[in-house]
Amino acid sequence: MGLSFLQSQLRAFRHSATLPIVRVRAIRGDLMGRLLDWGAAGIMVLHVNTFAQAQAYVQAMRYPPMGTRGVSRSVRAYRFRFEPIDINLASPTPLLMVQIETSEAVLQAEQIAQVDGVDVLFVGPADLNYDLDHGIRSHGLTYPECLKHVVSAARNHGKSTGILMRGSSEPGATTPPELQWLAVESDLGILRNTYQSLLQRIPPRNPDSCKS
Repeated sequence: MGLSFLQSQLRAFRHSATLPIVRVRAIRGDLMGRLLDWGAAGIMVLHVNTFAQAQAYVQAMRYPPMGTRGVSRSVRAYRFRFEPIDINLASPTPLLMVQIETSEAVLQAEQIAQVDGVDVLFVGPADLNYDLDHGIRSHGLTYPECLKHVVSAARNHGKSTGILMRGSSEPGATTPPELQWLAVESDLGILRNTYQSLLQRIPPRNPDSCKS
């Protein structure tokens, strides 16, 4: 999906109670600042394994002195400057969700949760399970142990936790009740599962019965 489509989607969220969170793949301060200027309420970032990585994302999202984000009062997030605004008072602090997707990240969860500006430790079950099964350093952890450790680390530092939930047979299908942020399936998964359910409800057809 191109940025032009994303900009239109963020525009549609403006008068709703939904918080639009945009997922990015790398530390790109220019892109993250642009997304927040367009009206994103927060950013979700992939594969955060260390304190330093989490801190770098915070700096890219925040204005000085906490970060390096460029200041512009004429963007959509500040109503194009049609109204007088004190950017320090009127600007909501953007939400930062960091994805915990490796055993290394699990072991560093306490340090990551310590970063001022990190709000949510969000578990990526597919990547985490793959890393536990095939990673060079799995540290002998089990998936339930990883979830317990991430939840504990977040709680110790007043942060929230989240996870992606998919089908009942996939990683992340069962989740501890302590996780507050739940992403449910994906648009492709919902379409696929719905069509499969519809097909199962259609009685089998005999092609020969259509012949005259």
